[in-house]
Amino acid sequence: MPDTVCVNAPTLLSAQAAGGTGNLMISWGGIGTGTSITHSFATNQVVVVTVVDAVGCSGPVLTFPVTVLNLPAAQLLTSGDAVVCPGDTAIVSAQVQGYPANVQLWWPQLGQFGTGPFSVPVPADMTLDVVATDACGNTLSQVLQLQVDEPPQFVLPPLFAEGCAPLTVQFPDTIVDGTFTYLWTFGDGASSVTEAPMHTFQAGTWNVGLTVTTALGCSSSAPAPGVVIAYAPPTAAFTASPWITDADNALITFTDQSTGAIIDHAWDFGDGGVSDQQHPSHAFIDADDFQVMLVVTDIHGCTDTAAHVVRITPVYDVTIPNGFTPDPVGGNGGYYDDEDLSNNVFYPFARFVEDFRMRIYNRWGELIFESLDIRQGWDGYYRGQLSPRTCMSTRSGCASWMARNRSKWATSPSFANRP
Repeated sequence: MPDTVCVNAPTLLSAQAAGGTGNLMISWGGIGTGTSITHSFATNQVVVVTVVDAVGCSGPVLTFPVTVLNLPAAQLLTSGDAVVCPGDTAIVSAQVQGYPANVQLWWPQLGQFGTGPFSVPVPADMTLDVVATDACGNTLSQVLQLQVDEPPQFVLPPLFAEGCAPLTVQFPDTIVDGTFTYLWTFGDGASSVTEAPMHTFQAGTWNVGLTVTTALGCSSSAPAPGVVIAYAPPTAAFTASPWITDADNALITFTDQSTGAIIDHAWDFGDGGVSDQQHPSHAFIDADDFQVMLVVTDIHGCTDTAAHVVRITPVYDVTIPNGFTPDPVGGNGGYYDDEDLSNNVFYPFARFVEDFRMRIYNRWGELIFESLDIRQGWDGYYRGQLSPRTCMSTRSGCASWMARNRSKWATSPSFANRP
């Protein structure tokens, strides 16, 4: 009898016996009796064969293990890449487990026999069949699903941004919908893996690229970069002629030395004066340090600023009158009006005074008047009475005076007259 049979296939079992007394009966372990019988095996089995003669004597017991080839009960296992990126190939293979004999594997779509591995181009989602066939003609099949993980297709705007360098650009998060990893390249050697990064560009034209990657590792890139244009700003510069001068020569000429495609000049002279000329001149009225500022604007709207200090120094010229005529009606406390021509108050003419002191003495050296206010002179009265020798001419010798002033830069000499 065969030791290997096909499952449920009729199998001829035959045996011969000799000797004994009378007729011999062959038994097939519960399967049947007789020298030849037909039986279909569903599972592996050990067949026990016994023989007995007419008087009940038995011969030796024989055992025959039978292996049943049941391919449908086995497992057909496939392995390989179930998901691939566009343009990639899948590597597939198959094998039968739990089967004691050889089988033949057939891949209809590939036109190939064998277990593999096979390299399979996957232009789109597809199905692969693999069929196992044994010597009994039984088959076992399996289906392998192959999918293409399509990353998103997208385009970048031709121009992301343009402006003055350094130019900070906030990139949008609306270019690609979905959950991906990102790789931005900014064209200047820098990159970012943030979905919506912010980047600062120096002067130049920069090509920005973006690559997105799916969770399975498939990537796609923008077919063309988006451009960022950062314009180099102008450079503001100027000179002054002169940088330092006095209040009597306070007209200063400024020469623009800026570079760039400049279309606008905005001067601020620090004293409230402004100009839009390229090379202006400006007359300063007060004595002080003034910060002069120049803001230039180019054709792209980019600006730059330059600032320098010019100094206007005071001119210490104090003019002391030779005399005055007090008002005989009465004094006014010494306060005067520059526009008043009555000459009723004795006071010096001075500029750029911050600290002032004037003293009036009579011929005996007695202090009869003192002022700490440049706006207050002497009205000719002392203790409510008109001082003697009311002409008060400095040439008459009837009185003496001394004045001293001080500005922010220095103390001027004292001026005095002795009777």
